[in-house]
Amino acid sequence: RVAGVEVTLPITLPVTLLPVEHYNGSPSVDSASEMFKALNVTVHPEDEVRAFPDPALGIGSQLAVYRAAPVIIDDANVKTTYRTWVKTVKELFDEKQIELGDKDKLEPSTETQLKPDITITITRVTIVEVTKKEPIAFKTITKNDPELDRCETNTLQKGQKGEKLLIYQVTRENGKEVGRKLIKTEKTKDPVEEIIAKGTKEVVLGQGKATWFSAPKL
Repeated sequence: RVAGVEVTLPITLPVTLLPVEHYNGSPSVDSASEMFKALNVTVHPEDEVRAFPDPALGIGSQLAVYRAAPVIIDDANVKTTYRTWVKTVKELFDEKQIELGDKDKLEPSTETQLKPDITITITRVTIVEVTKKEPIAFKTITKNDPELDRCETNTLQKGQKGEKLLIYQVTRENGKEVGRKLIKTEKTKDPVEEIIAKGTKEVVLGQGKATWFSAPKL
């Protein structure tokens, strides 16, 4: 391997899913990597190269490039291109050490045969518990009070809101919430009733007889 380029004699030919590329290497350079550089040809580390005769002889070489298949993995909306010689999605994940969680989704399946430029989509699924506090409204109780004048009120006890804790099971895909289910409710504080006294006593303005003597002077 020279500068990431595999150079061997044409004895065993790899099986590639892509057309084999052929080039003529210049006799002015003595390595396959320099020949490809002069030809402005990019060779990836996963690709395999056959050169004959040996570039070190300085007489030029016939170059053949066997391309590893490019595969695109979309992992939680992040796309990465891998190059491989394996045949199935499962073999690719083993080779590249890509792990799936128990609830993660995969499209296509692990048994799918690879082909050049196939896109494999991983949806990362997480299920978590989320808590939320909510107030509990208090009740207002009105009691008649004969000691209070009608239409008058008096607050005997001020109401206070209670509090409850809502526990949700939240499902997220690639970090985005896609489902929420209430699984439990806990009361953490009881509300306090508000008690109001309402007057029922009749108001008497006064008693007596009107006379001319009591009338105001004009």
